[in-house]
Amino acid sequence: MWKTVIKQNLNIDVEVMWQVSKENFGQKIDLAIASNDLPDAMIVNQVQLNEMVKAGEIEDLTKVYASSASPEMKKIIDSTNGLAREQVTFEGKMMAVPSVTAEDFSMLWIRQDWLDRLGLKPPKTVDELEAIAKAFVEQDPDENGKRDTIGLASSTGLFHDFNNSAFAFDLTPIFSAYGAFPGYWLEKDGKPVYGSLLPETRNALVRLRDMYAKGLLDPDLGIRKEPEETVINGQAGMFFQGFFAGYWPLPSAWLNDPKANWQAYALPLDANGAYHVKVDNPSSSFLVVRKGYAHPEAIIKINNLYLRDEFKYGTSFMLSRNFFAPADEARYESKAVQEILAGTKTPADFKDKSEYKLLENTVSTIKQTKLKPYDQLGISYWDQHNENFMRDEVTVTMGRVTTANPKLPAGDTYENNAYTRLVKESFNAQIKDQFEANGEDYSRQVSLAIASGELPDMMRVDSKDELKELVDNDLIEDMTEVYKQYATDNIKQIYDSYDGRALDNATIDGRLMGLPATSLDSAPTMVWVRQDWLDVLGIKLDADGDGAIKLEDVEKTAEEFLKKDPGQTGKPVGIPFVNTLNTTDYNGSAYTMLGVASTKGAFPQYWMNGEDGSIVYGSTTAETKQMLGVMADWFKRGIIDPQFGTRTFDDITALYTNGQSGIAFGPWHIPDWGLSSVKQMDKHAKFTAYTLEDEDGKVNVAHANPSGQFIVVRKGYEHPELAIKIINLFYDKLANDKDVATSMPEAAKYLESGVDGSTRPFNIEVNSATSLLDDYSDVVRGIKGEIGLDQVRTTESKNNIGSIQTYLKDQDTDDITAWSKYHSRMNGVGLIDKLTQEGKFNWMTPAFSGTTPSMKQTWANLTKMEQESFIKIITGAEPLDYFETFVSNWKKQGGDQVIQEIEAETKTQK
Repeated sequence: MWKTVIKQNLNIDVEVMWQVSKENFGQKIDLAIASNDLPDAMIVNQVQLNEMVKAGEIEDLTKVYASSASPEMKKIIDSTNGLAREQVTFEGKMMAVPSVTAEDFSMLWIRQDWLDRLGLKPPKTVDELEAIAKAFVEQDPDENGKRDTIGLASSTGLFHDFNNSAFAFDLTPIFSAYGAFPGYWLEKDGKPVYGSLLPETRNALVRLRDMYAKGLLDPDLGIRKEPEETVINGQAGMFFQGFFAGYWPLPSAWLNDPKANWQAYALPLDANGAYHVKVDNPSSSFLVVRKGYAHPEAIIKINNLYLRDEFKYGTSFMLSRNFFAPADEARYESKAVQEILAGTKTPADFKDKSEYKLLENTVSTIKQTKLKPYDQLGISYWDQHNENFMRDEVTVTMGRVTTANPKLPAGDTYENNAYTRLVKESFNAQIKDQFEANGEDYSRQVSLAIASGELPDMMRVDSKDELKELVDNDLIEDMTEVYKQYATDNIKQIYDSYDGRALDNATIDGRLMGLPATSLDSAPTMVWVRQDWLDVLGIKLDADGDGAIKLEDVEKTAEEFLKKDPGQTGKPVGIPFVNTLNTTDYNGSAYTMLGVASTKGAFPQYWMNGEDGSIVYGSTTAETKQMLGVMADWFKRGIIDPQFGTRTFDDITALYTNGQSGIAFGPWHIPDWGLSSVKQMDKHAKFTAYTLEDEDGKVNVAHANPSGQFIVVRKGYEHPELAIKIINLFYDKLANDKDVATSMPEAAKYLESGVDGSTRPFNIEVNSATSLLDDYSDVVRGIKGEIGLDQVRTTESKNNIGSIQTYLKDQDTDDITAWSKYHSRMNGVGLIDKLTQEGKFNWMTPAFSGTTPSMKQTWANLTKMEQESFIKIITGAEPLDYFETFVSNWKKQGGDQVIQEIEAETKTQK
């Protein structure tokens, strides 16, 4: 139709160069701009306009607009007080014709009949609005005998901003009542600041959070896809919307309840009795003409025709049409709607008013407008005394601890993933990795950084010794005051749950020099046995059902696995152990002999209190010798992997993955990252967790050092508070957000799919001392239906409940995450909970967990001597009595000196 009208009126032939769906329109324009293969005219957004001007692809319309634009078009564009012209003017030239959208604002729409029924008046303040919402919720204003009304209907679009005029069901007026203007750029002290970051916005959010907690906002806020349904079905009696509420949704609401008396008010007012309305962006699209097109005036004339005759011919099939709405038309329509609602006029009174054509609800999607002078929408300014302000984008370099299989989605990396993007979104901080490494390689990178003094802005160090070295060389920031000012209450409570021990470990000379990871008690080392193999062979372990078995049980099971090869590989292998043999960290006890040692009451590598009060090194005790005797016997009988001492960690994991071995020593969480590969290869694989008990039926375990890893900040880095904020974000906000799927959807998907925690900026854990069993309790109760998901404390536990339920429905599921979470939580942590409840643990508290001066020179050699001596004894290269030679050499070559230093230090601490 419009092609014919244009031809008849203007003698212009219109040819369509291309047409695409609305969803693909923006992409098509971007491709046209990039290739400079442009139609003679088209509509673009602000970003595209900026690019085309810079590339010299479009005509200067200054003279053409002056000579060809109709008076009506000029009047509309000029009605914006220069805002519309400013957006298309570059170096004094008008490079496009701007659209103009009518000014509007969110007003309070309220059921006057409900107010009358309850004897209430329209609210003037937020307090009064809250009181009315409470009355609507509690006093059954619709008289249906149910308490099912909603105080204030609301949607996920909490506020409208400069680029988006009044939303439907937004809460902008409540923000305005607090003098808050989220989404707007404001001037403060001569500088632009982003309204969303100001304290006034925070105050408004606190009030809205309180109203939500009281049940006065829609309880499905953020979930309900169509909030208008609460108005249409008569459930809600208040909502905020522009004047167009008279077109939608109220006509539908009146169909259901013709007696509903809806009134509109410019409320609530602020403390000074004022109602704030901010000017919206009048322009969201721009008509451009290709550089070199011979008749740019034709495009202007076509839009003159649209403006004159759209009421006659409609808006369908318009070509390169820009939207123009006079400001006085909006005011007229707003007045008309209110008069109709008040009953002073009827719709018939406004027919045939050709001067004011019916406005259509225009594009409601978020525009990508960039406005001068602030063409960087991420910009804001920093006030170091006010954490609500942000700064210009900052870069933070990091040393990152990686893992071999982080389970990242395709395309994501340690440097660019959902977690690092969350940091960018939250703090405008871009993470750049100075180095990435795993295990010993990471330790070497840290050592090189310390030796050279070229530290990343933030990194993890893995010992108090490294922390001291950094302090001694004045290489890191003092975090004392930063921690006090920026750490959230929850983070402080987590550290306090260790009775001060965690922060004490990071404190040197009374100053907090690092942010400690926490290490809660996660003992014992477990024996993970292929349950599907036990079933096939008819082997029954743990007859008394207490979760603890004897060394003899492990021996017999291993021999059966070797003899009958249930993995059917033809190459069964005994129990593999790493050549480092021992650890003082139960979380890192995979493939170690810590569990075997516990049966003899041995604690190799631990510093212990002797019976006479002296310091004893656990690797030199008679109990450790007994442990080595067991291991040597096992090696001789083939119960231990014959290649013990030569296999790498990954080699050992491969033995389980390939089905060659079916007994693994490790922590409760080894199914999450180690044994999960077994499930990938064999969908029927199942493990059961046991632990080893001594001859008295006790499980000997040691308390964990509450913190052995520390996040440090390079001396001189401008934003040390960012380290605290990152910890707040990941170990408080993300961990405790009850609706993380809405607030942090990308991170929620990572948690749900089991992406490894090492992909977070800091590869540490910050958990309360009781969090492991607290979370387990939530998971068990959630699975049983004793509590709802809204009562589960952490997002991780919610995801674990879903995963475990998936596994319970189908134990042969291909869902690796479901398999892993069931095994680690229900088997692993479930065993810890059972042993705790039954009092099976016999706890040893280490006497010391730090380093001493002489260790810097001797400890590497002493550790090497220990490992080599133990391997020789186990493999039979030396007899068991060689242990005495090892002890003697250990003492002579520095061990006695270390003991003296520890005794001196522990006496000082007492």
